[in-house]
Amino acid sequence: MITNPTDPSTENMPTADEIFSSPLSSVQLTTRPLLMQLLERAKFLNLAKGAHAEDLRDALERLKSEIMAARLDAIDLSTVIKLVLDHLAKNGITNARPLVRAVLGELLTAPAAGKTDTSSSTITLTDDEPAVEPVNGATLLDETAALVRRYVVLPRAEADATALWIGAAHAIDALQLMPLLLVSAPVSECGKTTLATVIGGIVPRMIMVSSLTPAVLFRMIHKYRPTLIADEVDSWLSDDNSELRGIFNAAHWRAGAVIPRCVGDAHEVELFNVFGAKLIAMIGRPTATMLSRSITISLRRKTAGERVEPLREHCLRADLAPLRQGWRRWVLDHPEALRTHEPTMPAELPVNRASDNWRPLLLIADLAGGDWPARARAAALALSGVRVFEDESVNVMLLADVREVFRVRGEPEYLSSEDIIVTLRALPQRQWSDWNNGRGITPSQFAKRLRDFGTGPHGLRTRETRTGDKTGKRWHREDFADAWSRYVPADPPHSQQTNKSWPSAVISDPQQSTDVARPETPVQPVFTRVVAEVAPSAPDPDAQKGSSTEGAWLDL
Repeated sequence: MITNPTDPSTENMPTADEIFSSPLSSVQLTTRPLLMQLLERAKFLNLAKGAHAEDLRDALERLKSEIMAARLDAIDLSTVIKLVLDHLAKNGITNARPLVRAVLGELLTAPAAGKTDTSSSTITLTDDEPAVEPVNGATLLDETAALVRRYVVLPRAEADATALWIGAAHAIDALQLMPLLLVSAPVSECGKTTLATVIGGIVPRMIMVSSLTPAVLFRMIHKYRPTLIADEVDSWLSDDNSELRGIFNAAHWRAGAVIPRCVGDAHEVELFNVFGAKLIAMIGRPTATMLSRSITISLRRKTAGERVEPLREHCLRADLAPLRQGWRRWVLDHPEALRTHEPTMPAELPVNRASDNWRPLLLIADLAGGDWPARARAAALALSGVRVFEDESVNVMLLADVREVFRVRGEPEYLSSEDIIVTLRALPQRQWSDWNNGRGITPSQFAKRLRDFGTGPHGLRTRETRTGDKTGKRWHREDFADAWSRYVPADPPHSQQTNKSWPSAVISDPQQSTDVARPETPVQPVFTRVVAEVAPSAPDPDAQKGSSTEGAWLDL
């Protein structure tokens, strides 16, 4: 998390002076299993009355090493020190406070007297403790998807894709490829910031930003390994900022996510790894290269009849801790399957970057089980197969529309530029009639955009063709065949399939993994406090059209 002095979770955090003053009755701290385990591993709890000062110092040094390895945030660190002092006091080990402060006190950051606290600029990320009991993956996905739809109006396919992406973000250490999650809206007030905030509350090691520079981006990812939530991207990721866009693109694939930069006065070359889970939220769409690396969630303004709950941002991250802990436990329980399972891709999904993007999400669905393998593949077709043209560049869209022109005109052997242009301008929901300030796309613009799809030195172009007693330049349908086969996928033959059409197998090869969570695993929902009404694999109307401890007062 990014620590903030005005955040309710940190505003009562004790300073070093408060920690080592007596009594400290104004600060309530919570004993957590992880913190007690640190004390046990350091053998600190073995100290009793009469212990030698050297034994105490050795135990404190071991504890210091454990604390540094666990990368505790400031609140947990202050809690550990309070537990240390409490144990010493209860066991009659007197005059130990100066030694504790000497060994552990330097780990605390105390604001200087008379100066403003600047901790809001400090990034402190911690991993959630895993849930104590095993968790069913299908239940996690059910609750995650339901939670998203509680705050944002989303169709089922997009909510399912969002839940699967969140699961992949938790499993990022086992993945070789991770798509961007693009949250896009045509105008403001469609809920993109709300959705980004909700997702940020569920994913691990979240950093949410509203602006970035290339130098900050690659250093931040390399150092902190966050799940990056980037909002208002349309205001700072312009066409001129190709370096920033290039870093986002490179982060798509682990093997290629390396950025070399010169650092230091000696200009030594250093490699920065930028692979990780990244969400970008924006009005409009980014460039075609980023779109091709994205799972796209398209938002619309809700109608008067659509209802969502208001979002309480100030306590969202804390409220969602059980759900994050459940995801962490599930990932830790399936390390081998996450690395080795190869999901079967839907036959209707084009074998291109779209299928690459969906591979990690289908992996999560297969291992989760229940009806999620079917739901995930249905979402993949809904968001990739049916909408493939709107996610391609203008040139590919034009190439696809030329194929439609030949169909509309009865699949002739060839057509003139004029015939193609007239039909293009008449196609519904296309922009060809709006080009050139409403005058429409011209034959020269049409030819220029299609040229690079052909082979040979001249590319795709017209041919001299004799028709009756006349000769003229014509576009031949057979000349487009190669480009259509390479860039324009065939129409999905079963785009209206329902979830029931899919096989119910959890994974493609059951022998690949023996630790896949089965639906019959006796587990309980991990997040019933916020999504109380959710049942595992509940039907959806859209398909039709640790052990806990109470907070304790530690008086020293």
